[in-house]
Amino acid sequence: MAEPQNEFRRMNSDLSASGLSAEAQGGAVAIPLLAMEPSAAASAELRSMQDIVEACQEREGSQKLQVLLDSVSQDDRQYVFEKVAPFAAALMIHVFGNYVLQRVMHYGTPQQHDVLLQIIQNNLFELSQNTFGCRVVQKAFEVFSADAGVQITRRLQSRVQQLATDQHGNHVLQRSLEVVPQAAQLIVLELQNNLAGTSCQKYGCRVIQRLVAAAAADDRLIYDVVEELSFSLQKLVNDQFGNYVVQAIMRCGHERGLKPIYLLRGSYGILCRHKHASNVVETAYVSATPSLRAVLLQELLPHCVNLATDPFGNFVVQRIFEQSDRSQQQLMYAALSKEAAWLKTHMYGRSVVAVLQRYEKGEAPLPVRGSNASALPQSQYLPGPCLVPLTQPSSSGPGTVFPSASSHQPPLSPLTPVTPATPASVASEWSHNPNYGSFGDASVFQQLPPAVPQQQQQQQQHASRAPVLRHPAADVSDLCNDWATMIDDEPDEMSALYQGEAYGI
Repeated sequence: MAEPQNEFRRMNSDLSASGLSAEAQGGAVAIPLLAMEPSAAASAELRSMQDIVEACQEREGSQKLQVLLDSVSQDDRQYVFEKVAPFAAALMIHVFGNYVLQRVMHYGTPQQHDVLLQIIQNNLFELSQNTFGCRVVQKAFEVFSADAGVQITRRLQSRVQQLATDQHGNHVLQRSLEVVPQAAQLIVLELQNNLAGTSCQKYGCRVIQRLVAAAAADDRLIYDVVEELSFSLQKLVNDQFGNYVVQAIMRCGHERGLKPIYLLRGSYGILCRHKHASNVVETAYVSATPSLRAVLLQELLPHCVNLATDPFGNFVVQRIFEQSDRSQQQLMYAALSKEAAWLKTHMYGRSVVAVLQRYEKGEAPLPVRGSNASALPQSQYLPGPCLVPLTQPSSSGPGTVFPSASSHQPPLSPLTPVTPATPASVASEWSHNPNYGSFGDASVFQQLPPAVPQQQQQQQQHASRAPVLRHPAADVSDLCNDWATMIDDEPDEMSALYQGEAYGI
């Protein structure tokens, strides 16, 4: 096994060869865990260091200490801890010292963790909003006990709004939501009056996405989160950052995630033309149940030719073709193939024509390129060397949130058979549901921005080239009627969802 000193020299030479300054290298100062066996040579080298605290503040010294801590005994690590503990608060926000503190925390004993926990709690908000300190707080969530994680989260609760919109603090809240089961309820209680506003903020939208993923494990919590955000659904779907929160709800895997898909019915044709809302339409189609997907396709099918020539709508058309079954692709092909010659003359239509050509050859559609439907502004790598994937916790804290706003809502109930509903009756049934009020009415979306005037001009210029710019030839109408009959033959799931039974209302 390589000696720690040789390993350190190799890593140091690699960093020097990069030609970057210490500040530019940033996370490169963090040496990966080497998990070496205790070495007498490493122990002797560690004990021979003149000033460990000073070494922590130098790039080479920080790297050297990280390597040595991997290959020394617990007694030697206790020796380092005793040296750095009096200066821990300052080292936690130091560009190089924070990495040594993280390594000390990783190998620390419960007694050492208690000391560091007290230091972190005394300086929690300053650390959470610091470039390097936020990494130390995240490491604490990772290596400290579950009780310590709850204590930190409760201390953060009073500053949730400030941290959620902070460049560094948002990462601390995300790690808390991932590790601490009770964090979701505590954060929702603090943000209950400003969930929508936080969702429309650059960093806040990341916290809300993580919150939705964590709340999905608790029926009552996800119910209240979705209910609160539904009041601002029109604003969120068109917002630069809020649209990602709506997509996170649709993808959360809970039956509550289908509610925004229902509320947006009747406005998908307009939303497809919007830069941000078009991503929501794609996610809605991908996340919908097969029966609900059929209803969405019926709404979008009459607009598919015009959408194929839209800068944003063409991605929706391609996504629908990619995610549909064979019978649904046949409907799309029948509507689009008649205008293929004209679509080839349009810069956006050519991408749709390429999809049709693959269909004619019996080939599977290629993955949609150029769409932002799945490009969440969610940092997979938090500041520092640790990877934090988007995973949802296994459990969430019990309890009811928003008592004043949602206490009148009945509890969730399982699906129950009801009278079958046809697609034509869905809008009226949904809009007359007293639990949803005006949200079932598509009129709430009448104020959505219309198509860009330049797009309208382009469509008018090409109108003379297109023999038909609308869907319905006789054979396509027949296919739609046949397909509507197929939908009516699946009453169990469709009718239950349309009547609201899936949501316990």
